[in-house]
Amino acid sequence: MNKMPDCFTIEKTSFGLYISRSEEGKELVTSAAEETCRAMTHFYLKSLQDGFTKAESSYASTVGGKL
Repeated sequence: MNKMPDCFTIEKTSFGLYISRSEEGKELVTSAAEETCRAMTHFYLKSLQDGFTKAESSYASTVGGKL
């Protein structure tokens, strides 16, 4: 487990994935590569700091016909 200074930790799961967690234990990002997990967690936390707290749009769809 790698501890980032006062921000988050990254741990490897039994499935070989990497999960970043906040200091409070909240799961932030899951990735197949540790470096990607670190980079995307930094991006996510920076986005929260800059005020982006939710998606600006959402999508919904339906599938018609018989499967």
